[in-house]
Amino acid sequence: MSIFNIIDFGAEGNGKRNATAALQKAIDVCALSGGGCVYVPQGTYSTGMLTLKSHINLHLEAGAVIKGSDDADAYPVLGPTPFNNAPGQIQVLLYACDAEDIVVSGQGVIDGGGYADLWGPDSHKETFRPALVLFKDCLRVKFQDVNLAYSRYWTLHLQRCRDVEIRGVSINANQNRINTDGIDPDGCTNVQISDCNITTGDDCIVLKSTQGDVCENITVSNCILSSKCAAFKIGTETIGPIRNVTVHNCIVRESSHGLMVYSKDGGEIENCIVADCVFDVREHFPLMLDITPRFHHESTPGPVRAFQFNNLIFAGPGRALLQGTDACALDDISLKSIVWNVKGESADFTACTKPLGSARSEPDPRAPNLTTRQAQFIVSHVNGLTLDDIIVRARNEDQMLDRGVFYLDNITKGMVKHFRCDKLRESINPVAMHQCRNVKL
Repeated sequence: MSIFNIIDFGAEGNGKRNATAALQKAIDVCALSGGGCVYVPQGTYSTGMLTLKSHINLHLEAGAVIKGSDDADAYPVLGPTPFNNAPGQIQVLLYACDAEDIVVSGQGVIDGGGYADLWGPDSHKETFRPALVLFKDCLRVKFQDVNLAYSRYWTLHLQRCRDVEIRGVSINANQNRINTDGIDPDGCTNVQISDCNITTGDDCIVLKSTQGDVCENITVSNCILSSKCAAFKIGTETIGPIRNVTVHNCIVRESSHGLMVYSKDGGEIENCIVADCVFDVREHFPLMLDITPRFHHESTPGPVRAFQFNNLIFAGPGRALLQGTDACALDDISLKSIVWNVKGESADFTACTKPLGSARSEPDPRAPNLTTRQAQFIVSHVNGLTLDDIIVRARNEDQMLDRGVFYLDNITKGMVKHFRCDKLRESINPVAMHQCRNVKL
């Protein structure tokens, strides 16, 4: 493989002189030569947007840093953000479009410079928020071992890409900064994410279909995830189908939410397995499947079906919420071998509300608020439910559980067996059922 050292093209690793032209020239010459390795040696290289091309391995040696410039003019505007979300325009540090056989590798760092806190109602006012990586319509993409750090917006956004491998990647973002998603496969096919360590202010790994493209055949394994939002999420943008997803052997630590699935925009979500994972989650709903129209007066969500949750351990004060609707029930949902260690102070269930997953939502104000129910698993509007080998227990020896095990509402054809709840208050019913048919206890 031919090697193109960026130093030979005039790059200086002192972190002061802008190296955009030198790095882009090395990439362009490499591409014109039929491909090869663009080699980034130790040093800090300040750049604006770089465009990768086919048959190139961008390799960052240990100690090498590609540092995003603070100059907004160094990032061309590539178009509007999906749904006109803030900041309104797409800018990015590392970009590729209609390319194939791209590798980003090495022990170096791609640093977006998003160190400052950005949270709350005024966060939309900061318009200079380039993403770190955006690959569109690319084929055979690999990210191996590299460190992706401090994006100002989404970290690794893959849109309509096929045959993607992300392995051994570390992603670190300011946890007090909004929109710093870790990995966003958006309408992608055949994506493998493994052995990654991700800490973000927004969702760690989130599957989307923002423009109606199918997102399918996604595997996530052996990852450690920590987020101020959701560690793993499907949606909220679900214009097209999302299907054939497995999450296996992952650890979620110190996160606000664990696994969240939102159907809002019409595309079906189906054929998903989550197995052999541990969730240590702080907020009310570490596990949630939700069908809710984005705008109750004009939109129709797609179905959610064929989900299996097997051999999971949860720790924290929160509960599970699995909720369909009268018009669109969840279908074929199975939870087996679940252990929930309840810890923390007793909750005020009367004050609970359902997380919407997006500020750009208008739920029906007349819909019942099931989150106030006094149960660990709140399950509503499901056709075909299996609950098997479920254990709910208090983490602290002197703690009495302030909730039952199941609240089942509008379940058609279900099976509940082999469940246990330790230290339950005598006044609480372990299983409450409302308008259920053909449910076996």
